[in-house]
Amino acid sequence: MTSHPGEDELTLRWSELPAEARVRELRQQYRTAIAAMQRGADFEAHRARADAAVSALRAELYGTTSGRQEHERLEQRLQALVDRERARWAPEGGVQ
Repeated sequence: MTSHPGEDELTLRWSELPAEARVRELRQQYRTAIAAMQRGADFEAHRARADAAVSALRAELYGTTSGRQEHERLEQRLQALVDRERARWAPEGGVQ
């Protein structure tokens, strides 16, 4: 297996992992990013991480109705945080 700068062991063996392990890892990445966003820590960087995790989870979860529902909830939670952050920085009286 050829390694590239910035790739960790998980990245290198991602396709070899069972689906359950991939989903578990992606959920953890999502939760970690959401928690950081809620704390206000480097919002945009963590938003990108949460978005990447939820996008990857789509492929893993869309095979079942419950998986699609979970994915939708994750997307909605992320969007609510993004909307809240945008509202925080919007000028008073709305967007100009």
